[in-house]
Amino acid sequence: MNGPPEDVAAAFAAFAAPKRASLMRLRGLIFLVAAGTEGVGPLKETLKCGEPAYLTFTTKSSKTIRLGSANPGDVALHPLPK
Repeated sequence: MNGPPEDVAAAFAAFAAPKRASLMRLRGLIFLVAAGTEGVGPLKETLKCGEPAYLTFTTKSSKTIRLGSANPGDVALHPLPK
């Protein structure tokens, strides 16, 4: 797994360090699960609503998921409607 694209990296950089670390761990889990799940295919990492988002662009086998936070100190993983 490589680092995020430049625009996504900038979005991660905007989070406070502890929150950024938690979100980067979630990012790693997303790629790990996708790689180990048959039929998922490669992920596209982009921004949705200004937050890191992951979609199965080639296979369209899943909904887009977005990483973010609604409250200070919290992190969230949001499934977006298909």
